[in-house]
Amino acid sequence: MIFLSAQPDEVYFLWQLQLQIINFSSVGINKEDIHILIAYNPYKGLHPHFRDYIEQNKSVSFFIYEDTRVQKEYFSSIRPHIIAKHFNKYPYLENETIFYHDSDIVFRELPCWSNLLQDDAWYASDTRSYLDSNYIITHAGEEIFSEMCRIVGVDPFVVQSHDNNAGGAQYILKKPTLTFWKKVESDSEKLFSFLKKWQNEDSEKNSENFQIWCADMWVVWWNALLENKEFLTSSQLDFAWANSPLQVWETVNILHYTGSCRTETPFFDKTKYQTHPPFYDDLSFIDEGSCSMVVVDMIKDYRKMLDAGRTVLSGTLFVVSVNNPSKETLSNLLTFCRFINRYFIVPVRIILNKEDVNTVHKIFARYGMENVHITHNEELPDSSSMQFVWIFPPDVIISRNQIQSIYRDVSTNNYKENRYRYKTVKVDKLGRQIFSVILDNNYLEENKGKTVPLRHNTEISIFNRNGILPEVIEIEGNLVYQL
Repeated sequence: MIFLSAQPDEVYFLWQLQLQIINFSSVGINKEDIHILIAYNPYKGLHPHFRDYIEQNKSVSFFIYEDTRVQKEYFSSIRPHIIAKHFNKYPYLENETIFYHDSDIVFRELPCWSNLLQDDAWYASDTRSYLDSNYIITHAGEEIFSEMCRIVGVDPFVVQSHDNNAGGAQYILKKPTLTFWKKVESDSEKLFSFLKKWQNEDSEKNSENFQIWCADMWVVWWNALLENKEFLTSSQLDFAWANSPLQVWETVNILHYTGSCRTETPFFDKTKYQTHPPFYDDLSFIDEGSCSMVVVDMIKDYRKMLDAGRTVLSGTLFVVSVNNPSKETLSNLLTFCRFINRYFIVPVRIILNKEDVNTVHKIFARYGMENVHITHNEELPDSSSMQFVWIFPPDVIISRNQIQSIYRDVSTNNYKENRYRYKTVKVDKLGRQIFSVILDNNYLEENKGKTVPLRHNTEISIFNRNGILPEVIEIEGNLVYQL
């Protein structure tokens, strides 16, 4: 069986796939059975984050296709569009069984496939509550339901007679054809366009609860009926949502953490991470009694995997001294420490006024950075065991590559003091907020054009206890970023 997903080359889908690939491997799915289809804009090329990840993970089967849709009103039509291209390129797939799924699902354990693969029936998760004809008629009316059926070419009576098996979300499709996927793409666009126009023209009549984004789910189900497929739902494909009670997770095989969960209860909301991954965000507030914790635990595990690649800066101590810090400075200081902790194993000492220590301790406590120590200016840190002491100003970020370059430099020269001067640019409020979440070394470089040059330079002093040359060496460096 082939595990098939299709999505565009957006960061939003990349981090979901990163979690999913690890999860699929953990439950015993062979990598060669996983087909990950990625669509890209031919005028822009493949997103560099996807390109880098694919290059670093060649054992995973990625298939890259241009998005050449003529109609692009419906976002999800990109899926059948590139699946059709995939089936055209690999005709053998028409004789395969396909587990068709989204990027935002993970398994607790695999379904009992033997019960689902021994016949010719197509199976799907039970989605009657938002897919069957009763749902459509209740929220949109019989006239709209009839027109939806007409667009796909299915008899409304046939749909209604199969309501008990209205399924979607996750599918087991046996020997689907290239023709099937082409029709699903065409019908999805037509159906969505019709529903969107109806919603816009009759906004007073239609229900806000009517989810037109389900267009492709109706189309897959109804086209299966058109092809006289036996289309059934199975409890083996039941799933929990991110806002489901945690105990539900033990009764189902699949978690589907789709959609927005922006409620008063703090569930994991994947839509907050459309431009950046969640791996270094603060998720300590997430409701521990919900299935959101399954996602949070996976994110934490992925973060540990990333942390395993940190660079050790031997014999080095980073020091930041701050007097009377503002709320913004404390926030930037936290970001600095988390950034350093993200890429390096090195002790960091924060020196504050005595009255500020407890406040800062409380702010830093939930991040669990064991290498960061907060002290006051009457109790200076013991640096006797450290050959190199780096003195950083507050509110600045120096790139990972620059820190590594400086470390190599001071490790090979013999000056007692090294001063590095850098041109400084100011990061805007939005950039500061995003960087504080993703802690991505590349983010500031990629968004350098959105910064404002400052007149002053930033200086970093590094003291070498073993240096034998008394003079100070001053070096001009590249940019640093003021938060």
